[in-house]
Amino acid sequence: MIEIKFDEEKTKSLFFAFKKDSILGNLSLSELFDLLEMSKIIQYEPGEYIITQNHNDTNLYILISGSMEIIHNGRQIKTMDRVGEIIGEMSLISNNPRSASVRALDKVQCLSIDASYLERPEIGLKSILYYIFCQVLARRLRIVNSELSRC
Repeated sequence: MIEIKFDEEKTKSLFFAFKKDSILGNLSLSELFDLLEMSKIIQYEPGEYIITQNHNDTNLYILISGSMEIIHNGRQIKTMDRVGEIIGEMSLISNNPRSASVRALDKVQCLSIDASYLERPEIGLKSILYYIFCQVLARRLRIVNSELSRC
């Protein structure tokens, strides 16, 4: 795992990648800069774990490039390779240990965002509402993950 420094070119390429095909496509340039201000770019090598099941950490990850697998109780349940996919949100919003592991299948770059930024007052009401919605969704997803692991 290595941290990659932001520069103007990297920021522009992220903006256009997120705009093109991502859940983050509705971000304005200003909002993206705010997001990047809270973030680090981390690169993972194939086989390296981004998240480890049952561990506690406070980061949310947004996929920039590469592909990764979601592993629950030793079994692969999903692969992810779309720019802007978000991982680690369940633990972040529910304050529980990680429900699954995430491992890089090839070279992966992610934005890493520390949850402490969610507590900053300048984040605003809109984010607070989304945070509440995410708590509900995270609870539902944990139930589904638990059921899937019994299959």
